[in-house]
Amino acid sequence: MFYRTLIPLFALFMILRMLSNYKRGLRTRKEVAFWLLFWGGFAYLGYHPQLLSQGAQAIGFETGSNALFAFCILVLFYGFGRLMMIVEQLEVKLTDLVRKETLEQLDETHR
Repeated sequence: MFYRTLIPLFALFMILRMLSNYKRGLRTRKEVAFWLLFWGGFAYLGYHPQLLSQGAQAIGFETGSNALFAFCILVLFYGFGRLMMIVEQLEVKLTDLVRKETLEQLDETHR
């Protein structure tokens, strides 16, 4: 049961790191609150793994690890989709900016 102490210690390390980043002005309060809840929940489930198994069985998974794996895959696909949308928006903005700059330069040279 080494993981029952390792996971909460890792989560504590990540919480302290997030608080350090907040003090240096690198993170906002919303980000800190989100990560505190995330790592706090992670530490709690690491210390009480039976809760994960009970919750997984309640929604139709055989084991908690299967449910956790499926959840992580869903989150990764969602994150990838969001990143693709952000990249596409940045490409459109960059294209518009380059087009505008080029038209301004052409207008200046034809005066």
